[in-house]
Amino acid sequence: MVSTQSRQFYTRLKRGMAESLLSQAFNLLSHSSDKNCRRLVSALTGVAKTEHQRMIAAWIAKWVSEGNPGPLFFTRAFRQLHPNVRKRYLAMMITNLFFPMKGQKRPTMN
Repeated sequence: MVSTQSRQFYTRLKRGMAESLLSQAFNLLSHSSDKNCRRLVSALTGVAKTEHQRMIAAWIAKWVSEGNPGPLFFTRAFRQLHPNVRKRYLAMMITNLFFPMKGQKRPTMN
């Protein structure tokens, strides 16, 4: 039986690795063609295991497809943001969408 501490450690490790990998992918994409967002989509689709993750991967795939605002947003974000900002905010945002923290209160808008 896996203890709660072990499960929490594994979750934090998985989220940290995902943030680092996304940050490195963003760094590579910032120096490449504008149409390389599909590689990000294929990576997210390959990692998606749960229905929630597949739904988010499909939404991102639609958002970055041609004619939608996703490629322009990512191109600007990849090229104009400092690498630390890409890691701490952009990669963390996608990681939080993809791997939601269970058991924590979500902030509410008042």
